[in-house]
Amino acid sequence: ETYLGGVDGDEHIPYAMGMAYWRDDLDSLQYQTQTWYGLTCVDAWFSWLESGEMNAERLNNSYLVFHNGGKFDVAAVLSRLILGVHGWNLQASSLVENNGRIISFHCVNVLPREDGKPKQVKLKFRDSFCFLSQSLRALCKSFDLTTVKGYIPHHRVSGDPILEGRTPTNDSMIHYNDMKEDGWDDGKGTDGLMGSRKYLELDVITLLLIMSKYSEDMFEPVSYTHLTLPTNREV
Repeated sequence: ETYLGGVDGDEHIPYAMGMAYWRDDLDSLQYQTQTWYGLTCVDAWFSWLESGEMNAERLNNSYLVFHNGGKFDVAAVLSRLILGVHGWNLQASSLVENNGRIISFHCVNVLPREDGKPKQVKLKFRDSFCFLSQSLRALCKSFDLTTVKGYIPHHRVSGDPILEGRTPTNDSMIHYNDMKEDGWDDGKGTDGLMGSRKYLELDVITLLLIMSKYSEDMFEPVSYTHLTLPTNREV
């Protein structure tokens, strides 16, 4: 998730990041979500990748899928890769763009395996909008998902610290921390408002389910597995 800020008010600043992936180390296949909040959410995500919760063998050659974030949102990840944050390095030759939209890129790092030995890990990022050119909400219907995308008023989100703790009125801006949990105060007495945490979790879950169904429909009939773990949504 991003809000518009910066000197001229036109910079997309990330304040939350989410990820969903399949857990195949349990008794049954289950999905799991992770979320990171605050202006350091992208760095926190990179740190989590190195934490060992998802080991090097599992991460290596995984596809991380984002949807329709190729013009603005993915720039936050790319900027950290270009700076070599946490040891992750962008493979410049892998970067593919079309009319300013980032389609795909790869990054590499050396991480410890379960036995402690180092292993080079490659992650492959893809924008699913390039081959599924509908909104995420429309794709939920196209793929007959019972889990559907949520809603938050993106146009009201701000990172301005002077807003924190204020009661919003009408369509005034709201600090992202004040919109985080369900039932936040929109200044209109509205009940049942979805918080950005739940919105983010629904986003990444629906993207994971869509890509899994896409893989099943397109590749499993010919005994070819195209997409594996995990998916990523950085909005």
